[in-house]
Amino acid sequence: MIKQILKFLRGSILFNGPVRYLVKGLYHFSNRVFAFFSLHWPVYGVISFHLPNEKSVKIYSRGDDYLSTLVYWKGYEGYEGPSIKLFYYLAQKSSVVMDIGANVGYYTLIGASANSKATIYAFEPVPSIYKRLAKNCDLNKLKNTRLINAAVGDSETPIKFYMPTGQEIALAGSTKKGWITATDEIEVPSLTLDKFKSTEKIPRIDLIKIDCEFHEVEALKGMKNLLKSDKPLIIMEILFPEAEGIKGHFENNYYLEIERIMKENGYYFYLINEKALIRLDQLEYNPDGMNYLFSTKKSTHIYLSFSNMDSLIAQVFEPRI
Repeated sequence: MIKQILKFLRGSILFNGPVRYLVKGLYHFSNRVFAFFSLHWPVYGVISFHLPNEKSVKIYSRGDDYLSTLVYWKGYEGYEGPSIKLFYYLAQKSSVVMDIGANVGYYTLIGASANSKATIYAFEPVPSIYKRLAKNCDLNKLKNTRLINAAVGDSETPIKFYMPTGQEIALAGSTKKGWITATDEIEVPSLTLDKFKSTEKIPRIDLIKIDCEFHEVEALKGMKNLLKSDKPLIIMEILFPEAEGIKGHFENNYYLEIERIMKENGYYFYLINEKALIRLDQLEYNPDGMNYLFSTKKSTHIYLSFSNMDSLIAQVFEPRI
């Protein structure tokens, strides 16, 4: 009886149209509300989210780090989704992982939770952000992380570091003074990854994530020996000063120097796109995705879809454990 009534109403022009418009309007309204809150309603306190392996990860926020808000509303792929998804699966197959420019520890937490047998080294130079990183690791009772309050570069000499003015917690900072208009200057310790690896007697590094706002060249120069010996997979953000509207502060060959160093060490370039890895012959600017995967293994296909992670990993990762 009910089905017959619904069928009759559905077939009525007078009834079908208004209901259809009402439902469509509610759908768009709810989407707009969700979009507003996910962007403009920062989280305070401890939030948690789940990984594909069902492990729960906690992050503390005082409404001062944008990534926590995104992750709360959208899940673990809410912040740098394609890159963090790739990092998660690569960390599962790695024994030693380096997080350079760890910030509040998002990649560190993901890597350590993805693989409890791996050791995750997190490098963060800014004291206030380092404290938040340590707090987040403590919240998750992680036993496989090592935190280092230093920048990774090409020398052991303390360096100048520039943070957005008035921000104790910021998602980005740089050793380059002109990276944004208003900055506060601090001095931070620096180290080279080659010396760190030797001092800590680390046999091999499998995976490195680098995000240090125009300091990538220095970081790579300070790990020239391990690039040759270990051939780690590297997920690295590549910025293009001219395309980002930053002129007069950086040499135009910044990304070309990264390209030269990586090619010299036998690496292939994979742009991390929304749905796939795309193998390229050179670094290219893409406003929708600035992270690249660098691997010494050349894939048989140019387009590697995230829909089949097992196949994708096999294309770029040599078995290590």
